Amino acid sequence: MEYLPCEMIEHIFSFLPYDDHLRATEVCSRWKEIFETRVINDTLLTISNKHRDEEAQNDFNCAIRKLSNSTRVYHDLKLVAIDFATIERSTEIQLSVMIANVGINVTNLTLEDCRLSYGKLLMIVQLLKRSETICIDSCRIFHDSIPAPELMLKVENIRKVSILDIETEDVSSVTSLLIQSNSADIDLKMEYGCIDRKVELVEDNASRIKKLSCMYNETRIIRRIFGCAALDLESLKLQRNPNAEMHYLTYRETVATQTNLRELFITMPISLRILADISRNLTALEILRVKIDDYDAYESIPYKWPKLKTLEMILDGEADIILNEMEFQNQLEELRLHVRRITKYTMMHIYEKCKGLKILTVAALSVLRGENMLGSIGERLPHLSEIELQCGSRTTFVPFFESAASLKNLTTLVLTYCNFLTNKTLEHVTLPYLRKLVIIQNLKITKEGLQNLLTNSPKITTLILRGCNGTDDEAVQVIASCLPRLEYLDISESPRITLNSIRFIFEGCRFMKDLNVDDCSRLLIEWRLAPSYIHSFYELKKYYYTYPEYFYSYLAMEPKDEYDSDYCYYEGDTSGDLSDIGDFVDDYEPVNNEPGDPIDNQPNQIDDIDHIIVISDDE
Repeated sequence: MEYLPCEMIEHIFSFLPYDDHLRATEVCSRWKEIFETRVINDTLLTISNKHRDEEAQNDFNCAIRKLSNSTRVYHDLKLVAIDFATIERSTEIQLSVMIANVGINVTNLTLEDCRLSYGKLLMIVQLLKRSETICIDSCRIFHDSIPAPELMLKVENIRKVSILDIETEDVSSVTSLLIQSNSADIDLKMEYGCIDRKVELVEDNASRIKKLSCMYNETRIIRRIFGCAALDLESLKLQRNPNAEMHYLTYRETVATQTNLRELFITMPISLRILADISRNLTALEILRVKIDDYDAYESIPYKWPKLKTLEMILDGEADIILNEMEFQNQLEELRLHVRRITKYTMMHIYEKCKGLKILTVAALSVLRGENMLGSIGERLPHLSEIELQCGSRTTFVPFFESAASLKNLTTLVLTYCNFLTNKTLEHVTLPYLRKLVIIQNLKITKEGLQNLLTNSPKITTLILRGCNGTDDEAVQVIASCLPRLEYLDISESPRITLNSIRFIFEGCRFMKDLNVDDCSRLLIEWRLAPSYIHSFYELKKYYYTYPEYFYSYLAMEPKDEYDSDYCYYEGDTSGDLSDIGDFVDDYEPVNNEPGDPIDNQPNQIDDIDHIIVISDDE
């Protein structure tokens, strides 16, 4: 049987305890656009109606009917891309019945990219009487007829309302519907359109807004917002278009008034004077993300952060000056630095002042070589679970890998633009606890290096080799043989892979859930010969088992460019570091790379998945 029908899915679910797991139960291809169920401690039900063709609508209606009689308990409900204005009346009634059935236990509701009327929103909220949090994201809400006040039921259980992006004539009316007769906190996003109307919403409900994200182009807008005396934020994100520097006076009138902030994210460049003021006045901060651009006003003032757990800084210069003056009291867990150059003093300050770090990101244009600055990272930062390195000298990685092998909590390693990383560097690398490995834009690693690395890192379940020219069919075959339990593979922007790689993956990686082969030029040439368009991993897998003979490549291979030297690939620089490349350094502008989870930055995983997955909490 190629897939399990709806009846069998429901039958299995009826006998499956929440703490057990059913892995990779595949259903028909159209179910991936309808819903995904994940059983951890709670359950999430996502219903999507993005595809409007006849077959998709039939499967959508079938799923709705099944869920209307389901006895499963769902605590989270997410409705995606449902247009209640054009949906058929019978389907709309069945959908309402389904919401009433599964909504008995739903505590978290999310509406994403939906189009519905004011009255329909009211109906959904009333059906989900136990909802505690409601999130409206990228929705269009239009007014048909507003019910009389005596017909509107009170929503007393709501504790949090998130208005992330909404298109409507009156934002205040929608918000008042959700926050009436309760004490719900409000998360508000003000980035696109209707800014003035949302400012009025802030003025009317200032005391209840706890999280605010604002993109503005005129200072008067934020002055009007922060002019509300009752405004007491816990989280604030400020962006300006165009991205001009924040002046000290503007800071004093806005950010400085929120002394209870726990999260602060400022994308505009700020001066060290503002940073010093933040450390003195905003003592409750736990998360701080800033960009420092002006070093002229530098003063030797200690930056004390009594509660800070996450710090991300984008610096136009070196980090030594600032880190030397900072005091964290060993409570810092996440540090992300984006700078021009890393020196031994930078790492010395990190080792001495951030001993409890769990996540470390060091992104720099160049690293001064010969200092063995990362050779003691395993001993000095023993709690690290995630490391990201961007760029480095050829003498950096050998001692780093030797020391990183002792990090028993290290599960994620990200190496970006590290072209000094070669096969020879990976000869004796051992990372037995690694779960996710990301290598982006590397010219020198081939199958030999991958063989050594993956053999000694058998627990990897997520592998991303994006933009790596050494990744060819033989390298993919090595991956499939060394990592049979691989679940996610990204080999996009690899010009040398062919259809043979797809065959190796399906033959060797039986637990594969998703595959990214975008922008692979040679593969795209062969793909044009496919008799049908394949737009999902499940359909690709089904096509492979139906036509296995198609996944044999007979194209002649082009000569491979060799990058066996340990020297830098920049012409004229044979020292192995990038500290003397002149104009390239001067023109460099640090990029705010958000390492995060590369998988999470892919398109919505719920929409792209091709099967129902039930996993246990420890997975």
